[in-house]
Amino acid sequence: MADLMLECRSNHFHVKDPRKFMEFMKGFPYTDFLEPTPFDEGTHELVEIRNDTDPGPERVPCEPFVLSFGESGMPGYRIETNDEDEEVEVQVEFLEELAKYLVPGEVAVVQQAGFEGQRYVVGDAWAVNSDGNIVYITIDDIYKKAAKEFGIEDGRISRAEY
Repeated sequence: MADLMLECRSNHFHVKDPRKFMEFMKGFPYTDFLEPTPFDEGTHELVEIRNDTDPGPERVPCEPFVLSFGESGMPGYRIETNDEDEEVEVQVEFLEELAKYLVPGEVAVVQQAGFEGQRYVVGDAWAVNSDGNIVYITIDDIYKKAAKEFGIEDGRISRAEY
């Protein structure tokens, strides 16, 4: 039996506090991220943010990030140190946690694709906004979409797997 191999990455997105975000990301295994430019004052890209209490946009310093998760796809746990100084796995809802760091109005998109030998090909995409709302799609959505478009039952289309 082959192992499921996944590659996963995000779009560019902005966070409220790059230092806190980088600290948050340290505990995730198989995670790499493209670090933004140095934190020296004046080197930050200016982005517009809006909030409900301010009718106009405000420009704030913020850096774009890109996340990359290899081997196991989007993480479902972090490695943390417990009271006995042991490393333990702690389950997390990654996208819900990510949303807390996003600049208001920002959307992070995470896509992953992979395979298990030649048996399965998988692909998923999530979008999360700064309010914590999440949208999800999978490449398997094609079966329902094609069945609807072609006016046939979903079950009549054979699956691209064995």
